[in-house]
Amino acid sequence: MSTSPTADHLQLRARSLRTLAVELRHLEVVTLAIAAATADTWMGPSPTRCADALRSRRIGLLDQADELVRTAQRFERQAADLVTVAGRLAAR
Repeated sequence: MSTSPTADHLQLRARSLRTLAVELRHLEVVTLAIAAATADTWMGPSPTRCADALRSRRIGLLDQADELVRTAQRFERQAADLVTVAGRLAAR
């Protein structure tokens, strides 16, 4: 842990976000639903539109996972900045 409770909190949040992103990327529904979207297993006006909707939702989930990682990176940068500032203040 760092010398800053706020930095520690940001690091913890970043780890949690990264874990959630990994979990989202590996959800069976992300790949299984698309594989199962055939003419025999569809809902709606057409099997093609059903498969397209599932692909779109998959892309949305993966985009959200990427956003979680970007947020985690931002938190880690902020935590590093706080540690640097705390170190400078402690050295005075």
